[in-house]
Amino acid sequence: MVCCLQAQLQSHKFFGRPKLALDAVGGESAIRLAEALDQGGRLIVYGCMSGKAPAWPWQAWVFRGLQVSGFNLRKTLAAETPAGAAKLRTLLDSLGNLVSAGLLSVDFTEYSFADEWPDALEHAVDAPGSSRVLLKLGG
Repeated sequence: MVCCLQAQLQSHKFFGRPKLALDAVGGESAIRLAEALDQGGRLIVYGCMSGKAPAWPWQAWVFRGLQVSGFNLRKTLAAETPAGAAKLRTLLDSLGNLVSAGLLSVDFTEYSFADEWPDALEHAVDAPGSSRVLLKLGG
């Protein structure tokens, strides 16, 4: 899978390696991100949606200087406190600005939950990673 990420970067004429990666999936996803990082790169893990822990190859630590750290996003953005609610608002505003500026996007395919959920399920199973599935509820 690393070859695919490298191929995507090369297709955009981006030959440098990133210095930072953020991972919320864990498992193989975290490993692929770590392998794509530049020498001494930092991987920040803030979730494990796959339910699988990454198994880092020892060479990443010794020869490439990989730095890995993690944080609990839920605890950091706890909206129960005024400070947490303010952090969450600031974060969402920043993400909204990036989306509005065209600097952040996600490929998705929209399906109507009422009529197209079997197609959405088939898409998710048969073409994982091609685009996210968005189920539209209601009219």
